Order: sequence, then structure tokens, then C-alpha cells
Amino acid sequence: MQDSYNAQIEPSYTVDELSDDDLFILDLQARVEGITEEQLAKSLETAKQDEDLFKKQMEGIRKEYKDLED
Repeated sequence: MQDSYNAQIEPSYTVDELSDDDLFILDLQARVEGITEEQLAKSLETAKQDEDLFKKQMEGIRKEYKDLED
């Protein structure tokens, strides 16, 4: 019975505590060495111009970090 109970518990991920904007910025900082605050802000603004694409991009980034947490 213990195993079926554990299977019903949803895992929690640290990445879920971050907003899409914060996660986007942190991910970009990790990937692009030396990026400036101005460049980060411009990249976020540009990415959010296409709301559907931004949402898909963030789903992919969240999945990547969740996989790392697993």
C-alpha cells in the first residue's frame, strides 16, 4: 500500500518556484557568458513579442531543468 501512496505524490521542483521571466533570465545568463543586464532585458522583451513561442520556449526550458533535478 505504501508504494501506491508514493506514486500519487506529485514531485516538486525548484524551477517551479521561478516565474517565466526569472527563469528565462537565469537560463540566458547560464548560457551566455558576459551578457549584460541591458542585453538580458532586451532578449526577454524580444522573446515575449510572440506569446505562443515564448510559452513553448519556457515549457522546454522548465522541462530541461526538471530533468536535471530528477
